[in-house]
Amino acid sequence: MTTKKKTGRAAPNELETTRVQFGTLSIGDHTARLSVSITRASSIPLSKIDILCSHTRCNVALWQLEDDPADRTLGDDPDDDGERALRTVVDITGFRGTHKVFAFGLTFVLEEIELEALVKFAKQEGLLELRRIGDIPEQKETPDPSQGTLEPAPLVELYREGRLDEADLSVASLNGLKDLATELGLPMSNSGSELRDRIREALAVPAT
Repeated sequence: MTTKKKTGRAAPNELETTRVQFGTLSIGDHTARLSVSITRASSIPLSKIDILCSHTRCNVALWQLEDDPADRTLGDDPDDDGERALRTVVDITGFRGTHKVFAFGLTFVLEEIELEALVKFAKQEGLLELRRIGDIPEQKETPDPSQGTLEPAPLVELYREGRLDEADLSVASLNGLKDLATELGLPMSNSGSELRDRIREALAVPAT
C-alpha cells in the first residue's frame, strides 16, 4: 500500500451547496459507499475541489433534488425536508477527474445512519454540501520490519476500511476480484480485466 503524502497546501474547509449526481451505493458489513459526480459545467472554483484531494472526514448534508430546490446549508434541519434529506459524517479518500466530471465516493458508517434513508439517494440527482472536520484517523500503525513482512490484506478488507486503491486492483488475483465483486453486488465474470473495470466503475477508482 502507498501512504498518503502530506502537502504544504491546506484543503479548504467546505464545499458549498452543489448540485450533483449520486451514483452506485455499495454496502458492506460496517460501512456504505455512495459514489458522487459533479459536472465541470458547475460553477465551482477548482480550489473548492481540493477538499476531495486528501483523506478527509467531513460533515455532510444531502438533499434529494426537488422540482424547485430552495437554498440549503448545513445549518438547515434535515427534518424540515422529511425523507428528502440526510445529514451525518462521511470519509472521502480522494477523487478522479475527467474533462467532463469530478467523481468521488462518500463512505458512511452504518451504525450512524438509517440505511433506508441513504438508499433513496442512489442513482438520483441531488444537492450536496461538505464541511471539513479533519483528516481520517490512522487505523493501523506501520508494522515493525523486524517482525517480517505481512501478507497483503484481502480486497474486501481494504474496501471496508476505505483503503482500496488502483495499485491493489492491479495486482489482485481473480479470486480476490470475485470476492470484492460479490461484496459490491456486481455481475460475476471469469475475466480479471472485466471484473477490474466493473469494480473501478462502481467505486470510481481511476485506472493508471
